[in-house]
Amino acid sequence: MNRFQGFCDLRTATDDGSCGYHGTVTELLAVDLGGYDAKSTLILACGPGAMIRSLELLLRDTRIRCQVSLEERMACGVGACLGCVVAIKEGEGRTGYRRVCHDGPVFDIGEILWDPPV
Repeated sequence: MNRFQGFCDLRTATDDGSCGYHGTVTELLAVDLGGYDAKSTLILACGPGAMIRSLELLLRDTRIRCQVSLEERMACGVGACLGCVVAIKEGEGRTGYRRVCHDGPVFDIGEILWDPPV
């Protein structure tokens, strides 16, 4: 963590409070979210799906940009098996699908459909 000093405002969060904020990283972000300027802020995140979903809910009504690296099971790793697809919002309310292994793994958090139509 010392390597980041001087480059950014680094904060840590642990579930058990053993280091930094006692709670989840999204809870820590929620505490300070109002202090961030949407024009000069970009959030980069990776982690489990539940954390990414929580982050999307937190940022939904803001204009803060956020890029996420998704963790999906990748059977073939080249896009052939379609085992790692995620639903994406496309124009005019349509749903599209992207392969995490081929089209990602980084996506804009606002384009991910968490509850795609069946």
